[in-house]
Amino acid sequence: MPIDTLLRKARLNRLIEQSDVTDVAFDNLELVDATFQQVLFKDMVFNQCSFNNVNFIECTFENCNFEQCNLTTGSVHRSNMNTVTFSNGMLLQMGFNESSLTSVSFEKCRVQRCVLSNSHIDSFAFSDGEWLDTALLTCEVVSLSFDRSELNNFAMNELDFSVVDIIDCSFEKGMLLKCEFTEQQFNEVKWAYCSFNDSKFEHCLFTNATLTANGFIGCEFSDTTFSDCQLPQALFIKATFSKSIFSDCDLLQANFTESKGTELSLQRTNCEQTQWVEASYDKSTFETVSFALSDMANSIWNECDFKQCEFDHSNWHGIQDSDSNWHKCKTKTVRKTDPLRLEVEAAA
Repeated sequence: MPIDTLLRKARLNRLIEQSDVTDVAFDNLELVDATFQQVLFKDMVFNQCSFNNVNFIECTFENCNFEQCNLTTGSVHRSNMNTVTFSNGMLLQMGFNESSLTSVSFEKCRVQRCVLSNSHIDSFAFSDGEWLDTALLTCEVVSLSFDRSELNNFAMNELDFSVVDIIDCSFEKGMLLKCEFTEQQFNEVKWAYCSFNDSKFEHCLFTNATLTANGFIGCEFSDTTFSDCQLPQALFIKATFSKSIFSDCDLLQANFTESKGTELSLQRTNCEQTQWVEASYDKSTFETVSFALSDMANSIWNECDFKQCEFDHSNWHGIQDSDSNWHKCKTKTVRKTDPLRLEVEAAA
């Protein structure tokens, strides 16, 4: 039988070629330690298969379906996938390297501890599944979407998100370094403990978003608005803001140390216990903002307008104010410049 030849070659660790898969039914098949090379899989259904340490080298998949299949500790190398669907299955410790993935979809799948690297990705869709401990590295991405899925402990660095659609997904512990977000809207997204360091946000809108303890260190925000968002413990260290807005937001314990901004606007926003050490802002507006118990030491405020803001017990050591207005602000309990600390800083 054709299946016997395929299994025998797998046991002998010999390459499986095109002639070895002719008339083979991939139905409820368990395959271990097999390597397929230069095999064309066309109009095929893989049903309830288990592939463990199975590698595909320079293979082609055209119009194929993987239904309830488990692929573990294998690889797809220098291969092409065109119109391929994975449904109700699992990929664990799989590697996709130097491959082309076009019109590939995952439906109700778990993808865990996988790596997609140096590959071309177009019309790649992931829905109703789990994307866990998985990295997307140095890939050419034309179109990518995540829908109704959980993404946890993942990496997607240096990615242009203008070609990425994210709908009703939760992000946690993601690494999205040096990414670009342009003219995108994020409504009711949930991102927690992610790092967006050195990324750029231009003409973006966040509404009713929950962004918990995310890192935006060194990020650039231009014409970006956060409205009715929760951003507790966010890290905006060394970030820059230009014509951006926080409206009706919660920034409790956020850190803006050494950040810079021009024409930044904060409205009806909670900034209690925040850090603004050595921050510098020009021509910015802060209206009905609470800075209670915040550290604003050695910060610079040029031509800024503060209206009805609260600074209860905040630290104003070394603060520099140039032509700024403080209209109806509560400043009686602020801690002013400490002369002894000034001497220590000057001597350092």
